[in-house]
Amino acid sequence: MRAAEPTLVSSSYVLQETVALLQARIGVPAVRIFQKSFAPALDVVWIDGPLYQRAMAALLAAGKRGVSLTDWTSFEVMRDRGIEQTLAFDPHFDEQGFRVLSESQPYRA
Repeated sequence: MRAAEPTLVSSSYVLQETVALLQARIGVPAVRIFQKSFAPALDVVWIDGPLYQRAMAALLAAGKRGVSLTDWTSFEVMRDRGIEQTLAFDPHFDEQGFRVLSESQPYRA
């Protein structure tokens, strides 16, 4: 029996940041390619009022300048869904107890 493929989960806030970055650095054609080719593979969690409130409360309680609201919403989504591993480019996920995937630490089911 083959192990299930990992599900790619993202939040609406991460998608917004991704689109803004692509648009600013590469242009709208890159956004179009992302939207057509990559976005359909994602299970998108839309940030609603209660999730936003939990993330904002965590941000304010932590009092850390460098951890964004988008990061805090991601932490909440991951905890809600029992996600333990992430592909991220900053140390905040590791600090929150998540395993950050890298080339040297590939996905393990």
